[in-house]
Amino acid sequence: EGGLMVVDSYLDTHHNGHHEMRACVMDDNDPAKCSTPGEFEGNELHFVRDLIHPEARDDVTGAPNHPAMYPDPAYPERGMYAG
Repeated sequence: EGGLMVVDSYLDTHHNGHHEMRACVMDDNDPAKCSTPGEFEGNELHFVRDLIHPEARDDVTGAPNHPAMYPDPAYPERGMYAG
């Protein structure tokens, strides 16, 4: 809790939506835990920043050419797809 992690993801069909990530605390005494969606509810991870496209620029003009994903202040667990 309170740490940062890097997540790689790929989206090949863009619909200007968002993604959400959740975690489940593993329990060595119950290896079957975290096998249903309900066990992830209430453990939403907060989106912090886009590491791939923070300031992507065109090689020739220097103009921004790929908008970064951005956090939604109203929903900190969402990473918003842009562009």
